[in-house]
Amino acid sequence: NEKFQLGISITSLGVSLDQNFQLLSMPDGNKLILGEFHELPAKQEIHGNQIKVKRQFTCNARASSPGTLEIAPTIRIAIISGFGPFRQISRHDIKARGLPLPVLPLPEAERPPSFTGAIGQFNLQVEVVPADVAVGDLVTVTTTIRGNGYLAPVTAISVPPAPNFRVYPAKPISTPEEGSIAFEQILVPQSTSATVIPLVAFSFFDPAEGIYKTVSKGPFPITFHAQKKAPADTIYRPGASKEPSAQRTARKIIQNQVNREKRPFSVTIAITA
Repeated sequence: NEKFQLGISITSLGVSLDQNFQLLSMPDGNKLILGEFHELPAKQEIHGNQIKVKRQFTCNARASSPGTLEIAPTIRIAIISGFGPFRQISRHDIKARGLPLPVLPLPEAERPPSFTGAIGQFNLQVEVVPADVAVGDLVTVTTTIRGNGYLAPVTAISVPPAPNFRVYPAKPISTPEEGSIAFEQILVPQSTSATVIPLVAFSFFDPAEGIYKTVSKGPFPITFHAQKKAPADTIYRPGASKEPSAQRTARKIIQNQVNREKRPFSVTIAITA
């Protein structure tokens, strides 16, 4: 699952090729996963009275199983001859020279327990908000992984269970950066003894150095303030400018009825969402 670039070049001498071609006889998706091919600028040279054209294509690829992968595609090209009404197209299959690609298995030795299959080079960022709380407040831990490599197996990075905290599962969140993933997790301190959120760790295999690496952030201290309570006799009254017209009309009708009847009454308001 290490990402690499696969390149294909088609060189023609003295013939005119159609812009499109077909790539046949490639290893199936159980062995090789290919991204979209992109064409590089063509190179042209004059050889005698003929033009030599070299077209180059490249894509991102990764091998999905260990062993020797034989990449030897057949390329179906179209040669164009003649002009105008005499234009003809003939198709030919050309076998490319085989490329044996050794795919190494991941080493078993020194594999961290937290390793889930990430391959490449990455860094870790963790943000804890807020860090000054009252008991029972929600604390949001946002973890972001950035870098270059294969991250598909990573489904969650989370704070481990911790004493005096209620810890909820981490959930993936969207990130605008390509090649990065992010997760959000909610923690609730249950007492003032929950003064430290444990560190967050992420393990991956670095193919450039051939070793497993673990990066971590934290632990994260938090401080407590007194829980703010509203006075018991405080009644919420929406401002006149924010009161919907229907509520203002209902209030006027009730007030008029009270003024007429001059007797005690009760009002029940139901709010639904």
